[in-house]
Amino acid sequence: VFRFISEHPLHKLGLEFIEVNLSVVQCMDKHLTKKLEYYIQKYNIDPRQINLEITETATNNDEDGLKKQLHKLKKLGFSFSLDDYGTGYSNLVRVLEYPVDVIKLDKSIVWSAFHDQDSFTTLKNLISMFHDVRRKIVAEGVETQEQKEVLRELGCDYLQGYYYSKPISEEEFI
Repeated sequence: VFRFISEHPLHKLGLEFIEVNLSVVQCMDKHLTKKLEYYIQKYNIDPRQINLEITETATNNDEDGLKKQLHKLKKLGFSFSLDDYGTGYSNLVRVLEYPVDVIKLDKSIVWSAFHDQDSFTTLKNLISMFHDVRRKIVAEGVETQEQKEVLRELGCDYLQGYYYSKPISEEEFI
């Protein structure tokens, strides 16, 4: 990803940033900050062009260690997404203790909102609540025009899903 960004200016591709998934093991690696600093310097890129994505389950491990790690990376200029919100033991207070900028609502929450009024109300209120605490929202699993339109009306900042594209190669993307 670092190489890709150095070779292809993101603004020319219509992108603000690229998300990089971090595994639980990577999140807990005491050398992660140094490794990422190395790649920033090697490829001479702005870390604001990379959004590091952690899963909600990553927060179930050494919480204090993870918070320290994320704060170090935040000081370098990286931003964070919390992926799969709603699939684990989603505790709002715990989520807000982490320096995440974006909350990615799992597709199970998104899909259920289109089949059940209570789920729709829950989704609408989650979006509003996270916006109130200055977090951006990604709705995952968007597959139809109707979903796109409703989620935009509800105020989702970003939409992700097969409606836009299935996974493709770097060459196809460019």
